[in-house]
Amino acid sequence: NTRSLNQYGVILLEEMMKRGMVIDIDHMSEKATDATLNLAEAHQYPVITSHSWFRDLLYSADKEFDPKEKDRYATSDVHKVAHEAGKRADQIERISRLGGVVSAILNQGDIAGLRGAMPELATKIRASCAGSSTAWAEAYLYALAKMGGKGVAMGSDINGAACLPGPRFGTFAAYGA
Repeated sequence: NTRSLNQYGVILLEEMMKRGMVIDIDHMSEKATDATLNLAEAHQYPVITSHSWFRDLLYSADKEFDPKEKDRYATSDVHKVAHEAGKRADQIERISRLGGVVSAILNQGDIAGLRGAMPELATKIRASCAGSSTAWAEAYLYALAKMGGKGVAMGSDINGAACLPGPRFGTFAAYGA
């Protein structure tokens, strides 16, 4: 996504801040998210991410995705690869410094998880299962660590567009993945 906030976006955010409105950075491009955080920091104004993924927990590599080289990403599915909707670690830390709120979306899907991003926390989830509550638990622990233990919530986004996590065991285990 090549665009950021235009002049009208900046005016809108400034007017929202004047009125004490909640600013949710979800569904913004990466550039718009960074510009919004810059503006929020200039005004010392808290923002939220109401239903997010975290880039550190998604599958990624140091090279452009190629489904034929799945070993590099540990997946051959491009939909599981890190994307700009997944918030970066520095963005989460900025939200924390602003006194904002971060919410991990309930259905994290199939994520690489804590084992790469925060291996010291990976053992807190007994049996990780893609698309289940354990994937959400990993995202929750990640957010809690990045937010310094406060300002972390649950984000469902289940208005028809997002699914709930599936079961960990049985016939439909990891169904969402």
